[in-house]
Amino acid sequence: MKADAGTVGALNVITSLTAVVGQRVFGRLVDRWKPRQVQLICGLLIPVLPVAWVLVRSPWHVVPINLASGFLWAGYELASFNFLLRLIPEGHRERYFAVYQIVVTLALAVGSGLGGLIATRSDT
Repeated sequence: MKADAGTVGALNVITSLTAVVGQRVFGRLVDRWKPRQVQLICGLLIPVLPVAWVLVRSPWHVVPINLASGFLWAGYELASFNFLLRLIPEGHRERYFAVYQIVVTLALAVGSGLGGLIATRSDT
């Protein structure tokens, strides 16, 4: 799509700003509904987002995808966190949260590393 670094950065900022709005909206929904319902709704809609990339022809076509992505992922993560709060016994919250964050961070690091290896191997 021949986007420059500034455009890519601006598109990522859109995702982050939308996530702030999404946390506010979904925060109210999680309080009204159970975290499970919010997580289920977001979890069903998030997999549809990659399909929208088929329609992208210009860097700015990514804007609606990033808007939806930031919003839906904020809801999913907020509901997941609240769901986790309900599942963890009160006396062990700090330890369980630490282990949860370690597992998530390791998964992100391994996934990024593997993606980088695959991307560099496919260019040759």
